[in-house]
Amino acid sequence: MKKLLFTLSFIFFLSAIGISSYASRGTWKRDNKGWWYLLNNGTYCVNTWFQDSDSQWYYFNGNGYMVYNQWVGDYYLGDDGAMFTDRMTPDGYWVGSDGKWNPDTNNLAGLTGKFWFALDHVNNDIFAWDGDTLHIRGFLSSVSGGGKDLGYTEEFLEVTDSSQFFLLSGNSIKAYLTKEQFKNAAKLDSHLSLYVEVYSGNIISAGLAN
Repeated sequence: MKKLLFTLSFIFFLSAIGISSYASRGTWKRDNKGWWYLLNNGTYCVNTWFQDSDSQWYYFNGNGYMVYNQWVGDYYLGDDGAMFTDRMTPDGYWVGSDGKWNPDTNNLAGLTGKFWFALDHVNNDIFAWDGDTLHIRGFLSSVSGGGKDLGYTEEFLEVTDSSQFFLLSGNSIKAYLTKEQFKNAAKLDSHLSLYVEVYSGNIISAGLAN
């Protein structure tokens, strides 16, 4: 589960650590406890963020060691210590291009059930394919339970060999589509209503509504 939830805007984050990086002013060091960063003035990074020459952000704990595989506030550090950006964390949360987790984005890791997605390009919603992975971000509601609103979410859904695709007219299937036809038909150039049935993140069926 996500830990250490505190609100910290990225602007404040940058101002707190300073725009300049330490990368040209020190050297990475490693001992049996982990990685740390020795500054040229003989001190080292403690309880602070740090931007290396590779433009990646890192965080050092109270003992001066690089933090990895955990949250620091609303930011996640990977196994190499670098802050995640524009990707899903191992515990199922999406972080944006600035690395910050937005609590208004309600990731539902291992999504299972029947749902409607309402997407609109003016909201910077996302409907994009990466191979057989559908990257989708928009407003989600459940089909069962009276159409309960589940809020704004960002998901990565996988197509399987048995996935079915179709066009909908009202609540009826108008025509079945191949995977490629479905990909070509689904364009987020204005607004888009998408029905999906998924099991543990895998698409069982998906339909585009008129």
